[in-house]
Amino acid sequence: MELREELEKLRDSLQQQAIERNEQCKILDIEYYKHITFDNVEGKEQPLYLVEKEVNGEIKRELQVGDTVIADIGEDNSISMRKEFAYKELDILIQLRDIEPISLNELERIEQRKQSMKNKEFNSKEESKSEEEVEQMKNTPLNYVAEIDMDKKITETKTFAELVPEAKEKQVEKVRVRRIDSTRFEIYGVGKAGEYIPLETLKQVEGTNPTKEINEINESGEKVEKNQVYSMFQLTHGTNEQNGNEGFTVDLEDGTGIPEIAYYRRSRDNEYTSIPVNLKNTNQKRTELEVREYAEKTRNPQVSDNIEKADNILEEQEETTLENIDDDLNNDTPETRREYEDKLIKEAAERCKMSEEGFREVLEQERKEGEPIEESIERAEDEVNEQVIGGRNR
Repeated sequence: MELREELEKLRDSLQQQAIERNEQCKILDIEYYKHITFDNVEGKEQPLYLVEKEVNGEIKRELQVGDTVIADIGEDNSISMRKEFAYKELDILIQLRDIEPISLNELERIEQRKQSMKNKEFNSKEESKSEEEVEQMKNTPLNYVAEIDMDKKITETKTFAELVPEAKEKQVEKVRVRRIDSTRFEIYGVGKAGEYIPLETLKQVEGTNPTKEINEINESGEKVEKNQVYSMFQLTHGTNEQNGNEGFTVDLEDGTGIPEIAYYRRSRDNEYTSIPVNLKNTNQKRTELEVREYAEKTRNPQVSDNIEKADNILEEQEETTLENIDDDLNNDTPETRREYEDKLIKEAAERCKMSEEGFREVLEQERKEGEPIEESIERAEDEVNEQVIGGRNR
């Protein structure tokens, strides 16, 4: 049996074991080092593997001899031996020295390319391709995690090809997202003949800042929450007025590994908001018109005010709705809006060192119809403070 087949068999076995344990687990890659003698008593050689997997949304790497996990690998590639194998740490380090592991993912890519080239019937036109084009065809990324629906609108008026004109210029038939490693992705095009087409105007933001949170709106607008994403791609040329003010994010749903692609816009204060991008071959619901209108630049030239509203609300609670952060004050969702307002009023009363009931009376007198609650509270606080100061000066 070839090494690739052995590693595929191990991957299937580990995946099945996770299912039996009712564990949300996906084997991302297996790397083979060499056969080693781990048990000196038996003296039997066993294969040494590095298994990379995603468990409940968390990336883990484990060192495994045969069927036994012996150590965990940290982000800095440090080895933390399991307690019962601690005495073997030096021996393992010596055996791993100067060994380049062989990746299952890479072996499968090589096999796919071989098979693709073998099955390809080159006609006279294809034989005349330049060396550069042939090399590009060999390097076509064949594995992908998601395909963007090119027919559905992302914003109110624009599809992917209209947001990324390069796709139309290069006659891209499909747009796919593939996983490069545990944290990085690539968005690329596929041509009529299945050839790989790079999208050069989508520039990946290297090392996405994990502290930068995005206000994500779901497809119905019923949920707005903060989230951190795996990858961000800036649209460097296209319909945006300034480079980097719009683009796409790639994320994986916690626990399931289901891909999520979103279209983002950036405010003048360098804050982000996003809406879902419809994918092919998924059970994802179509993004509602109200959500697509929210992301449309002609309808909402600056998203700064909406992002600021969302930030204020999400400081007090985990999620809200699109109605509560849009420009229409008359469509707020009463339940979630009331919860937010109650918290603001309670905090303001505490700052004024008075009862909540007393502060509400002042707020009722100061509140103006159609005015944001934040402004009314601020004016009510000013009124309370002026009364306190006035009382002291009498």
